[in-house]
Amino acid sequence: MKNSFKKRGNNWINIKDDITKIIMLQKSKFGNNYYINYGYNINNLELDSTNMHIENRLHFDDDLQRVHIWDLLNLDNEIDDNQRIQEIELILNKYIFSEMSRINSVNDIKMFLGSSLLKRNDIPIKVKQLFSMN
Repeated sequence: MKNSFKKRGNNWINIKDDITKIIMLQKSKFGNNYYINYGYNINNLELDSTNMHIENRLHFDDDLQRVHIWDLLNLDNEIDDNQRIQEIELILNKYIFSEMSRINSVNDIKMFLGSSLLKRNDIPIKVKQLFSMN
């Protein structure tokens, strides 16, 4: 995986001084479909029962985009492997790497959370405490 991520199992990680960026490929329980989850861990903050301190899933509100990514991530679809790889790389670059390139520190995560559409309930208590979020 590009952008200085290293593969570890079903994850690709990029370790910075105080944060780790993570992209996780998750297999669906209901077929040969996959989900792309991504987010951040704060290196000096303990993880409880979660994979990431800040976690997102690649998704689209637009119906056409949602169906398209679903088709690409469904390995039972008869899409040429090279086409599938190229289109997934384009989507990763446009939607995930573009965000992740701007987040390189704990302070960047704090700023991201302040402007993010993440629901407050999706943020672990330890992270809320660290950033004095109510």
